[in-house]
Amino acid sequence: MTVKNNPYRRLGRLLHHARNHQHVSLFEASKKTGVPIPRLISAEEARMPFYEENIHEAIDTVQVYAQYLQVDAHSLIREISLLGNIKQFEPDIPVFLRKK
Repeated sequence: MTVKNNPYRRLGRLLHHARNHQHVSLFEASKKTGVPIPRLISAEEARMPFYEENIHEAIDTVQVYAQYLQVDAHSLIREISLLGNIKQFEPDIPVFLRKK
């Protein structure tokens, strides 16, 4: 995997730019999301151990952070889930709403 195609790096840059564009400090983001500042920094800097050592926690962190920043990161989170061999659970569609 090249750095250019590294979803960790792309996701980190997306989060970092969104936070800076909104003029939100790491302290404020941590306070609002409940995510510790070191985890936010690890997500933004695309630190591989952060993502690879505990992929579930990393995905949860990124989802909360992206939602707070109002960033659509679903495709990158999905890519990371696939790299970590994690199945993302989609909500079940009730039977009566399914097309026949």
